Amino acid sequence: MEKLLLIDSNAILYRAFYALPETLTLKDKTSINAIYGFTQMLLSFIELFNPAYIICAFDLPLPTFRDKLYENYRVQRKLTPDNLISQIKPTKELLHTLRIPIYEQAGYEADDIIGTLANLAQSRNLETVIITGDRDLLQLVSQKTKVYMPVKGIAQGKLFGETEVEEKYKIHPQQMVDYKALMGDPSDNYPGVKGIGPKSASELITKYSSLEEVYNHLQELSGRQQKLLSDSKKDVLMAKKLAQIVIDIDIDLDLNTAKLSRLDTVETKEHFDKLAFRSHWARVKKLYQPTKPEPEIVEKEDNQQLEML
Repeated sequence: MEKLLLIDSNAILYRAFYALPETLTLKDKTSINAIYGFTQMLLSFIELFNPAYIICAFDLPLPTFRDKLYENYRVQRKLTPDNLISQIKPTKELLHTLRIPIYEQAGYEADDIIGTLANLAQSRNLETVIITGDRDLLQLVSQKTKVYMPVKGIAQGKLFGETEVEEKYKIHPQQMVDYKALMGDPSDNYPGVKGIGPKSASELITKYSSLEEVYNHLQELSGRQQKLLSDSKKDVLMAKKLAQIVIDIDIDLDLNTAKLSRLDTVETKEHFDKLAFRSHWARVKKLYQPTKPEPEIVEKEDNQQLEML
């Protein structure tokens, strides 16, 4: 079965930015720590999973439907550092050189794009691996869809299939949205049910199968749980709407553009030379079959800081 790799690009770029020092720059002091780390991880993912197709999904710096549903959605988050913002465009330019398509959609998050593409991939009989640092995407895990999460820096990660999700959370992947609604999400700035911890949340969802069924059987719970859930009902039902990943955005899964393509060696090498990514270029040559012979170009020396990696 052919494999599709879906990259939660903002999450991976964010992780790369904080995993490598901001002192990692070109000679003109242009920051490249996020681009460098992102490229390093991207190549590692391709080496690890050997996909036939790959797509990178990005958030747009615009409000989404979740902001309209809940005015306090993510309002507590710190502003994205300027040094990270400045590296988003050149990261996309690098992906263009590698012929990896970028998907963005106004009004939605990268999570929703990934959810929709994973859903479409199932109907194409593809095996999908989602790369993300966001546990929200575990709700998409199925027989044909897995989630790979970097867990330490940029080098190590864990692959979640149905079994791994059930072992860790004691619920089915599709119930993760109900679990998250009960628990709340401080990173997205919406509350869960105060007094309901992870164990109680998973037990309730396991017993009643969904958040709605928990509320349909309130009378079966202890007086304390009845009160906690009743007092939080409005917030919890809103939390589920916010946590639910959309899987039916009006986008197309174009496998022709997503196919891991052969490269124009001249264009690609020039781009990697510009960024002083000599070690990355060596890996690219092994992963891709060039469409043109590699030109006779004198290697530029990597920045001293790159040599240290």
